[in-house]
Amino acid sequence: MTDIKNRIKAVLTSEASKKTAEIIQKFTKPCACVVEFGSRGGISGLIIIDGLVSSTTFKKRLVSVDLVSDNSTDLLAQIAKENGVSHHFWKGHTSQYPLHEMDALLWDTFHSGGSLFMDLDRLAPFIMKYIIVLGVTSFGTVSEASKFDLAAVSRELGVEEADAKLGLCAGMEKFLKKHTAWSIVETYGEVAVLGRKELPAASRVFK
Repeated sequence: MTDIKNRIKAVLTSEASKKTAEIIQKFTKPCACVVEFGSRGGISGLIIIDGLVSSTTFKKRLVSVDLVSDNSTDLLAQIAKENGVSHHFWKGHTSQYPLHEMDALLWDTFHSGGSLFMDLDRLAPFIMKYIIVLGVTSFGTVSEASKFDLAAVSRELGVEEADAKLGLCAGMEKFLKKHTAWSIVETYGEVAVLGRKELPAASRVFK
């Protein structure tokens, strides 16, 4: 069986990365189902699995979402299975991901505030506990779209050019203004965690 903690320890060498991992684990530990937007590389997926393994829930599930899979995706599935966590890889754009109830969403895909808002706005009624956003320092005020052709990026993301240019902080602010049931519960370096103030109406539909 793969030793998750030693594998994570070998990859995360800086104090900032270790602290970020601790925060992800802290907010995935109370969860049964976590969805991860942006799974290539597999590091955050390993951290999520480590958090889920510590969960007291009987059934534990991780869904990894990305446009393509690679060797890290297969390794993640293997490690999840070895540790009693159900794993599913969903290939496609986050805007097309099927709606279903989940405890937490970890969002670490193309870092545009417009894309972040679009995803969270659509999925918020189905997220029961936490939203974990990565990249809030590197792309907090400047969108990743600034590195590319803006018109092409906005078409790919399905958002207006003005929204594609937004940094993640502006995207979160826009989301929190519209969805007042959510608030920021913890921030550190590249990670920001949003938590629910109350259970959504969707929970009464699915439970």
